[in-house]
Amino acid sequence: MDQATVVFVAAGIEGGKLRRRDFVPLRASVDPDVAVARGVPVRALSPIFMVLLGCAVALSIQIVGALLVLTLLCTPAAAAMKVTASPVLTPLLSVLFATCSVV
Repeated sequence: MDQATVVFVAAGIEGGKLRRRDFVPLRASVDPDVAVARGVPVRALSPIFMVLLGCAVALSIQIVGALLVLTLLCTPAAAAMKVTASPVLTPLLSVLFATCSVV
């Protein structure tokens, strides 16, 4: 299996997890203060998120290049945060914006 297939399969699995409303890591990544109040171990999940982000960047740099990876990670999230303040819509809009910018 090549790297692009692995990335797309992992993205599909994670996208399916995001559809669940009670997906605990999503709470920790969207609003850490609320996640702490609900008993989510944010301190334990933070390094896991950093490792996942590092893996995603390492795999995608070989495919599309460093500058494009930075652009696809930061710009859609910043645009989504400007469009909405909803913690549910922000990651969805970010994925939508990133997908539209690639196509």
